[in-house]
Amino acid sequence: MTAYDALLLAPQAILLDHAVLQSTRVGGSRMDGLLSDAVQSYSQLAALMELPSDERMFHSLVVNNSWGIHDPSWDFPRGNMGRYCDNKTHPFNLIVQRLERAGADIVFAAGNCGPICPDPLCQSTDPNFPVISGANSLSQVLSVGGIDTTYRLTGYSSHGPGALHYNKPDLVTFTHFLGSEAFGQGTPDSGTSAACSIAVGTIAALRSRYPYPSGNVVRSPYSIRNWLRKWTKPHNNHSNWSPEYGYGYLDTSDFVNAHKVF
Repeated sequence: MTAYDALLLAPQAILLDHAVLQSTRVGGSRMDGLLSDAVQSYSQLAALMELPSDERMFHSLVVNNSWGIHDPSWDFPRGNMGRYCDNKTHPFNLIVQRLERAGADIVFAAGNCGPICPDPLCQSTDPNFPVISGANSLSQVLSVGGIDTTYRLTGYSSHGPGALHYNKPDLVTFTHFLGSEAFGQGTPDSGTSAACSIAVGTIAALRSRYPYPSGNVVRSPYSIRNWLRKWTKPHNNHSNWSPEYGYGYLDTSDFVNAHKVF
């Protein structure tokens, strides 16, 4: 589903599929396997991005992350050195920051723990804890919530603020549309996983024209995120950040003028 949705916007992109799977071992936290796989994956991607431009097999890297931690009960308790969800120095959070510095655009789903129809995995064991947490809430990534095709926020789209950076989600874009039918004929692509992939495809399309030459601050991932937030379509004409919509709807109408910026 996520590959199909990203390719809707960037049909000529080359996909790298890295498996991030839950551990089957007893003990630890439910995030152990996911995070150890993710650290390995990001380490490989960072090594590729840190090669000289003429030695890389690609000019840009956009990383889709349609996964996250559903509840703090999945993590180690507060005070444990292995805790992930609100620990900016966790090894995975550090490798995410390294990959972003190397020039990769990193996008995370905001999560499906919204207050109206949350995913059953969202246990709400700590109602005061931010549901957008871990790397999904880092300032170095774009965190994406979901709207349906009528621009209404989906009931499962997680509300901010974030655990590591307050203004999360950054923006919202489309989910709950007929696309890959990966879950069966006639079933929609859904969740903020689909919205995340739509944002990834949009950035990949933008990067096809405006790649990131190492050291070019104007085209850095930071600049791309800021530009996307700036050109969102505000919800109900409110231009400030909100915990439901972030800075607004992802809007590509000004992409024709991107050459004036990049």
